[in-house]
Amino acid sequence: MRLALSIAITLRQPPAAAPTKKWLRSSVAEGDAGMALMCGYVGACSDDPAWWAWAHRYLQRAATFAAREGPVPSGLFDGLAGLGFVASSLARAGSRYQRLLASIDDALHRYLDRPPGEDGARGPRLDFDAEGGLAGVGTYLLQRADEPGGLAGATRVAEILIGDALDRATPPPWAKVGDAVHGFFRTQFPYGFVDCGLAHGVAGPLAFLARSRALGVRAERLDEALRHLVTWLAACRRDDAYGPRWPVGVPLDTTGRVAGGFDDTGRPPPDAWCYGTPGVARTLWLAGTAMDDGATCEWAADAMLAVYRRLADCEHVIAPGLCHGLAGLLQITMRFHHDTGDERFGHHAQALLDRLLVLHEPDSAYGYREHDHPRNPDNPGFVDGAAGVAMTLLAASTDVAPDWDRMLLIA
Repeated sequence: MRLALSIAITLRQPPAAAPTKKWLRSSVAEGDAGMALMCGYVGACSDDPAWWAWAHRYLQRAATFAAREGPVPSGLFDGLAGLGFVASSLARAGSRYQRLLASIDDALHRYLDRPPGEDGARGPRLDFDAEGGLAGVGTYLLQRADEPGGLAGATRVAEILIGDALDRATPPPWAKVGDAVHGFFRTQFPYGFVDCGLAHGVAGPLAFLARSRALGVRAERLDEALRHLVTWLAACRRDDAYGPRWPVGVPLDTTGRVAGGFDDTGRPPPDAWCYGTPGVARTLWLAGTAMDDGATCEWAADAMLAVYRRLADCEHVIAPGLCHGLAGLLQITMRFHHDTGDERFGHHAQALLDRLLVLHEPDSAYGYREHDHPRNPDNPGFVDGAAGVAMTLLAASTDVAPDWDRMLLIA
C-alpha cells in the first residue's frame, strides 16, 4: 500500500506536456481520464478528500479536451464511453457530472443508431470489441443502468451483439479480414481470422452479455447467444502440457470459413488480460455464473489454474502493467479468489504480488517501466503504465472494492 500511494503521489500532478506518444487527455487507457480514475480509487482507499480534488481536476481537463478538440471516438478505452465511465465512478451516487453524463449518453445513443456499414448495408457491426467498440460502450451504459437511458442503451447494445453472434454468415461475424488484420497478424493469418481475446475479440461481447444478464437486462435470445459464444470459445480451446489455453484467434481459409485443424504451438499467445487464457477464462467464468452453469465455471477456473503452472516455467520478464502484464494477471486472480473462495487463487495472488513488487524500479520516473516498449518505457497510464499497477497494488492491500476493473470487463 505504501508503494501504491508513493506512485500515485508522483502521478497526481497533471503533466504540462504529453508524457507518451499516445497520450490523449480524454483517454482512460493512456490519458487524463485514466489519471482521474486512479485518483478516485486512491481517495476511496486512503479516505483523504484531497484525492477527490485531484480526480476532479483530471476529469475536468479530459472533458474540456473532448469538448474543444473533438470529435472523440465512442469507445471505452480512448473515447466517450470511457470518459463517462470515469465520471459515473467519481459521481459516487451523487449529483455531480450529470450534464457531462447526459451529453455523453446522447452522443452514444446516436452512435448506436448508425448503420453497421459505411454504405448502410445491413450486416454484423465490426466495431464490436471491448476496447473501442460496442462491448465497451455497453459496459459504460451498464454503469448507467439506474437511468432509463442507460438501461435502454445497454439493452440496445445487447440486441445488436446478440443478432451478430447468432448470424451464420460466411465469413463468420466479427471476422477480421483485409485491412482489419494488422501488424504481425498478417503473417499468421493471411486470409483473416476471428479474434478470441478479451480486448479485441469474441470474449469482449461475451463478457458484456454475461454481465447484462446478471444485471437483469432483458433481450430476446440472450441466453441462446451466451451459450453459442461459450460453445464457440470451447471449440477454440487448445491444450498443452499445463492444461487448457486459448489462441490469439482462429484463422480463416481461402473461402472465408474458419479453418479446421490449425496449429499455433510455435507461437502461443501471452497469458494476459488482452490475449490468451486469463482474459478468456475470466469471461467464461462470468458467463457460467450468469447462466448458473457450474460446469462452465469449473473449467474456466481450471483453465486459469493452468496459467500459473505455465507461468512457473516462463523464462522472460513479464511486463508490470494491466493489459499484458503481471498487474492484469493479479487483478484477474484476485477476482477468481473473491468469487470462488478457493485458496489456490489466494496463494497465486500472493505469488504474483511478490513478482510485481520485485519489478519496482525506484529510480524510474513512475516506479514501473514498460521494458517491451524500449523507446518509451516510462508510461504513467492506466492500461499499460504505472497508474494501473498502483491501483492493482491498492486492490491487493485494502478491502475497498476495485470497481474500476469493470473497465476491463472482468467483474
